[in-house]
Amino acid sequence: AGFLKLPLLFILVLPGTVSQLIYPDLTNPNLVFPKLMFEFLPAGMLGIVLTGFVAALMSSIDSALTAASSIATMDIYKKIRPESSEKHLIKTGKIFIMAAVFIASLWAPFINQFPTLWEYLQAVLSYLTPPVVTCFLFGLIWKRANSAGAFAALWTGAILGIALIINNHFYPVIGEFHYLYSATFIFLASSLVMVVVSLTTPAQQAMEPAPQWQDELELATPSAWYNTYQFFAAVVCTLSALILLYFW
Repeated sequence: AGFLKLPLLFILVLPGTVSQLIYPDLTNPNLVFPKLMFEFLPAGMLGIVLTGFVAALMSSIDSALTAASSIATMDIYKKIRPESSEKHLIKTGKIFIMAAVFIASLWAPFINQFPTLWEYLQAVLSYLTPPVVTCFLFGLIWKRANSAGAFAALWTGAILGIALIINNHFYPVIGEFHYLYSATFIFLASSLVMVVVSLTTPAQQAMEPAPQWQDELELATPSAWYNTYQFFAAVVCTLSALILLYFW
Protein backbone atom coordinates (compact mmCIF):
# COMPACT_ATOMS: atom_id res chain seq x y z
CA ALA A 1 0.00 0.00 0.00
CA GLY A 2 2.86 2.36 0.78
CA PHE A 3 4.59 1.64 -2.54
CA LEU A 4 1.39 2.43 -4.43
CA LYS A 5 1.57 5.98 -3.07
CA LEU A 6 4.89 6.70 -4.81
CA PRO A 7 3.63 6.66 -8.44
CA LEU A 8 0.94 9.16 -7.42
CA LEU A 9 3.68 11.76 -7.06
CA PHE A 10 4.14 11.59 -10.84
CA ILE A 11 0.54 10.84 -11.83
CA LEU A 12 -0.75 13.91 -9.97
CA VAL A 13 2.13 16.34 -10.46
CA LEU A 14 3.41 15.70 -13.99
CA PRO A 15 0.18 16.59 -15.89
CA GLY A 16 0.11 19.97 -14.20
CA THR A 17 3.82 20.52 -14.87
CA VAL A 18 3.45 19.57 -18.53
CA SER A 19 0.42 21.82 -18.93
CA GLN A 20 2.52 24.81 -17.88
CA LEU A 21 4.56 24.27 -21.06
CA ILE A 22 1.62 23.40 -23.34
CA TYR A 23 -0.79 26.10 -22.07
CA PRO A 24 1.34 28.94 -20.68
CA ASP A 25 -1.61 31.36 -20.91
CA LEU A 26 -4.16 29.18 -19.09
CA THR A 27 -5.65 31.40 -16.37
CA ASN A 28 -7.74 28.81 -14.50
CA PRO A 29 -5.57 25.95 -13.13
CA ASN A 30 -8.69 23.87 -12.43
CA LEU A 31 -9.17 23.42 -16.20
CA VAL A 32 -5.78 21.74 -16.74
CA PHE A 33 -6.99 18.15 -16.54
CA PRO A 34 -10.16 18.51 -18.67
CA LYS A 35 -8.26 20.53 -21.27
CA LEU A 36 -5.57 17.84 -21.54
CA MET A 37 -8.23 15.14 -21.80
CA PHE A 38 -10.33 16.78 -24.51
CA GLU A 39 -7.36 17.79 -26.65
CA PHE A 40 -5.12 14.72 -26.43
CA LEU A 41 -7.37 11.69 -25.87
CA PRO A 42 -9.15 10.02 -28.81
CA ALA A 43 -12.93 9.66 -28.69
CA GLY A 44 -13.15 6.13 -27.27
CA MET A 45 -10.41 6.61 -24.68
CA LEU A 46 -11.90 9.95 -23.66
CA GLY A 47 -15.22 8.25 -22.89
CA ILE A 48 -13.49 5.56 -20.80
CA VAL A 49 -11.51 8.15 -18.82
CA LEU A 50 -14.60 10.31 -18.22
CA THR A 51 -16.58 7.25 -17.13
CA GLY A 52 -13.84 6.26 -14.72
CA PHE A 53 -13.64 9.83 -13.42
CA VAL A 54 -17.39 10.02 -12.76
CA ALA A 55 -17.40 6.52 -11.21
CA ALA A 56 -14.53 7.42 -8.88
CA LEU A 57 -16.29 10.65 -7.92
CA MET A 58 -19.56 8.88 -7.16
CA SER A 59 -17.73 6.17 -5.22
CA SER A 60 -15.94 8.73 -3.06
CA ILE A 61 -19.13 10.66 -2.36
CA ASP A 62 -21.30 7.67 -1.46
CA SER A 63 -18.50 6.19 0.69
CA ALA A 64 -18.17 9.45 2.60
CA LEU A 65 -21.95 9.76 3.07
CA THR A 66 -22.28 6.13 4.18
CA ALA A 67 -19.39 6.46 6.63
CA ALA A 68 -20.77 9.70 8.08
CA SER A 69 -24.23 8.18 8.43
CA SER A 70 -22.86 5.01 10.08
CA ILE A 71 -20.84 7.01 12.60
CA ALA A 72 -23.77 9.28 13.44
CA THR A 73 -26.22 6.38 13.69
CA MET A 74 -24.24 3.55 15.31
CA ASP A 75 -21.67 5.45 17.38
CA ILE A 76 -23.81 8.36 18.58
CA TYR A 77 -27.54 7.86 18.09
CA LYS A 78 -27.61 4.18 19.12
CA LYS A 79 -25.80 4.99 22.36
CA ILE A 80 -28.40 7.64 23.15
CA ARG A 81 -31.28 5.29 22.26
CA PRO A 82 -29.98 1.72 22.67
CA GLU A 83 -33.49 0.27 22.47
CA SER A 84 -33.87 1.36 18.82
CA SER A 85 -34.83 -1.38 16.38
CA GLU A 86 -32.87 -2.19 13.22
CA LYS A 87 -35.64 -0.70 11.08
CA HIS A 88 -35.56 2.52 13.09
CA LEU A 89 -31.76 2.73 12.83
CA ILE A 90 -31.90 2.28 9.05
CA LYS A 91 -34.45 5.08 8.78
CA THR A 92 -32.32 7.28 11.05
CA GLY A 93 -29.26 6.56 8.89
CA LYS A 94 -31.12 7.73 5.79
CA ILE A 95 -32.07 10.94 7.58
CA PHE A 96 -28.42 11.54 8.53
CA ILE A 97 -27.40 11.00 4.89
CA MET A 98 -29.92 13.62 3.77
CA ALA A 99 -28.62 16.01 6.43
CA ALA A 100 -25.03 15.42 5.29
CA VAL A 101 -25.99 16.13 1.66
CA PHE A 102 -27.75 19.33 2.73
CA ILE A 103 -24.73 20.52 4.73
CA ALA A 104 -22.37 19.67 1.85
CA SER A 105 -24.59 21.63 -0.54
CA LEU A 106 -24.43 24.67 1.73
CA TRP A 107 -20.64 24.36 1.97
CA ALA A 108 -19.99 23.91 -1.78
CA PRO A 109 -20.14 27.64 -2.73
CA PHE A 110 -17.40 28.43 -0.20
CA ILE A 111 -14.91 26.34 -2.20
CA ASN A 112 -14.52 29.43 -4.40
CA GLN A 113 -12.73 31.06 -1.47
CA PHE A 114 -9.65 29.04 -2.47
CA PRO A 115 -7.55 29.78 -5.58
CA THR A 116 -7.58 26.19 -6.88
CA LEU A 117 -9.22 22.86 -6.06
CA TRP A 118 -5.81 21.43 -5.17
CA GLU A 119 -5.19 24.14 -2.58
CA TYR A 120 -8.69 23.57 -1.22
CA LEU A 121 -7.97 19.84 -0.80
CA GLN A 122 -4.64 20.49 0.92
CA ALA A 123 -6.16 23.16 3.17
CA VAL A 124 -9.05 20.93 4.27
CA LEU A 125 -6.65 18.09 5.07
CA SER A 126 -4.43 20.50 6.98
CA TYR A 127 -7.33 21.60 9.18
CA LEU A 128 -8.92 18.19 9.75
CA THR A 129 -6.15 15.58 9.93
CA PRO A 130 -3.72 16.87 12.63
CA PRO A 131 -5.76 15.60 15.64
CA VAL A 132 -6.23 12.21 13.93
CA VAL A 133 -2.49 12.03 13.23
CA THR A 134 -1.88 12.87 16.89
CA CYS A 135 -4.01 9.95 18.06
CA PHE A 136 -2.36 7.49 15.68
CA LEU A 137 1.15 8.70 16.44
CA PHE A 138 0.84 8.65 20.21
CA GLY A 139 -1.07 5.40 20.09
CA LEU A 140 1.85 3.81 18.27
CA ILE A 141 4.82 5.24 20.16
CA TRP A 142 3.55 6.02 23.69
CA LYS A 143 2.05 3.29 25.87
CA ARG A 144 0.78 5.81 28.44
CA ALA A 145 -1.64 7.37 25.93
CA ASN A 146 -5.25 6.48 26.73
CA SER A 147 -8.75 6.95 25.32
CA ALA A 148 -9.44 10.03 27.46
CA GLY A 149 -6.38 11.76 26.02
CA ALA A 150 -7.34 10.76 22.48
CA PHE A 151 -10.90 12.00 22.95
CA ALA A 152 -9.69 15.34 24.31
CA ALA A 153 -7.12 15.70 21.52
CA LEU A 154 -9.75 15.06 18.84
CA TRP A 155 -12.11 17.64 20.30
CA THR A 156 -9.32 20.19 20.72
CA GLY A 157 -8.10 19.70 17.15
CA ALA A 158 -11.62 19.89 15.72
CA ILE A 159 -12.44 23.13 17.55
CA LEU A 160 -9.12 24.73 16.60
CA GLY A 161 -9.54 23.61 12.99
CA ILE A 162 -13.00 25.17 12.71
CA ALA A 163 -11.79 28.35 14.41
CA LEU A 164 -8.83 28.68 12.03
CA ILE A 165 -11.02 28.02 8.96
CA ILE A 166 -13.30 30.86 10.03
CA ASN A 167 -10.34 33.13 10.84
CA ASN A 168 -8.33 32.40 7.68
CA HIS A 169 -11.07 32.36 5.06
CA PHE A 170 -14.12 34.24 6.34
CA TYR A 171 -13.65 36.58 9.31
CA PRO A 172 -9.96 37.27 10.07
CA VAL A 173 -9.80 38.16 13.74
CA ILE A 174 -6.16 37.51 14.63
CA GLY A 175 -4.63 37.70 11.15
CA GLU A 176 -4.48 35.05 8.46
CA PHE A 177 -2.28 31.96 8.94
CA HIS A 178 -1.23 29.78 6.03
CA TYR A 179 -2.95 26.41 6.22
CA LEU A 180 0.36 24.56 6.63
CA TYR A 181 1.21 26.68 9.66
CA SER A 182 -2.32 26.09 10.91
CA ALA A 183 -1.78 22.33 10.61
CA THR A 184 1.42 22.56 12.66
CA PHE A 185 -0.31 24.61 15.36
CA ILE A 186 -3.29 22.23 15.54
CA PHE A 187 -0.97 19.21 15.75
CA LEU A 188 1.12 20.73 18.55
CA ALA A 189 -1.97 21.78 20.51
CA SER A 190 -3.58 18.36 20.10
CA SER A 191 -0.34 16.65 21.15
CA LEU A 192 -0.10 18.81 24.25
CA VAL A 193 -3.68 18.01 25.22
CA MET A 194 -3.07 14.31 24.55
CA VAL A 195 -0.05 14.25 26.89
CA VAL A 196 -1.64 16.31 29.68
CA VAL A 197 -4.95 14.46 29.73
CA SER A 198 -3.31 11.04 29.45
CA LEU A 199 -0.99 11.78 32.37
CA THR A 200 -3.79 13.16 34.55
CA THR A 201 -6.18 10.24 33.97
CA PRO A 202 -5.77 6.56 34.94
CA ALA A 203 -3.67 4.44 32.60
CA GLN A 204 -5.46 1.74 30.62
CA GLN A 205 -4.47 -1.89 30.79
CA ALA A 206 -3.22 -3.43 27.57
CA MET A 207 -5.85 -5.70 26.04
CA GLU A 208 -4.90 -9.32 25.56
CA PRO A 209 -5.83 -10.87 22.19
CA ALA A 210 -8.87 -13.11 22.21
CA PRO A 211 -8.01 -16.83 22.44
CA GLN A 212 -9.46 -17.59 19.01
CA TRP A 213 -7.00 -15.12 17.45
CA GLN A 214 -3.90 -16.32 19.30
CA ASP A 215 -2.93 -18.94 16.70
CA GLU A 216 -3.45 -16.51 13.83
CA LEU A 217 -1.28 -13.89 15.55
CA GLU A 218 1.50 -16.41 16.04
CA LEU A 219 1.34 -17.42 12.38
CA ALA A 220 1.38 -13.78 11.33
CA THR A 221 4.56 -13.05 13.29
CA PRO A 222 7.33 -12.46 10.71
CA SER A 223 10.16 -14.97 10.72
CA ALA A 224 12.82 -12.66 9.30
CA TRP A 225 13.72 -8.99 9.61
CA TYR A 226 12.97 -8.30 5.93
CA ASN A 227 9.37 -9.46 6.39
CA THR A 228 8.54 -6.89 9.08
CA TYR A 229 6.48 -3.77 8.55
CA GLN A 230 9.33 -1.70 10.01
CA PHE A 231 11.60 -2.78 7.16
CA PHE A 232 9.08 -1.95 4.45
CA ALA A 233 8.26 1.37 6.12
CA ALA A 234 11.98 2.25 6.10
CA VAL A 235 12.22 1.34 2.41
CA VAL A 236 9.22 3.52 1.49
CA CYS A 237 10.57 6.45 3.52
CA THR A 238 14.00 6.08 1.91
CA LEU A 239 12.54 6.02 -1.61
CA SER A 240 10.39 9.06 -0.82
CA ALA A 241 13.46 10.94 0.44
CA LEU A 242 15.48 9.99 -2.67
CA ILE A 243 12.69 11.17 -4.99
CA LEU A 244 12.45 14.44 -3.09
CA LEU A 245 16.22 15.02 -3.22
CA TYR A 246 16.41 14.13 -6.93
CA PHE A 247 13.67 16.59 -7.92
CA TRP A 248 14.57 19.29 -5.36
